[in-house]
Amino acid sequence: MDLKLKWSVEAAFSTKASINKKDLGILKKIQTYFGVGNIFYNKKDNCYHFTVASIIDLTNVIIPHFLRYPLLSQKQVDFFLFKSVVELVNAKEHLTLLGLQKKIVNIKASLNKGLSNFLF
Repeated sequence: MDLKLKWSVEAAFSTKASINKKDLGILKKIQTYFGVGNIFYNKKDNCYHFTVASIIDLTNVIIPHFLRYPLLSQKQVDFFLFKSVVELVNAKEHLTLLGLQKKIVNIKASLNKGLSNFLF
C-alpha cells in the first residue's frame, strides 16, 4: 500500500465484553443481529471485542442503525463525530493533506471527550 501522506485512516465500530462466556454470547448475538463484523479476543485487556471495520458495513449497516435508534447518552455526540469521519473517508478526503489534518485529526481529537459544560 502506497501511503502518500504516510498516514492511514481506519474507522471502526467496536464494543467489548469481559472474558465471561455469558458476555461472549451477547457479542455473538450482536454480530448475528447486524450480520457484519468479527469477534476477537485481546489478551492485552482480557476481553472479547466485536468490531466492524469495513467502511461499506459502517456506512450501510452500523450508521443507519444508530440513526434509527439513537444513543441516549453523551455517546450520541461521539456517534455523529464518527459518522462524519466515515463520510469523509467515503468522499476520499482522507487521502488529502487538508482532509486528513484539518478535518479528520480535529474530529479524532474531539472523540470520547464530550462537550464542554460551557455549551449546555
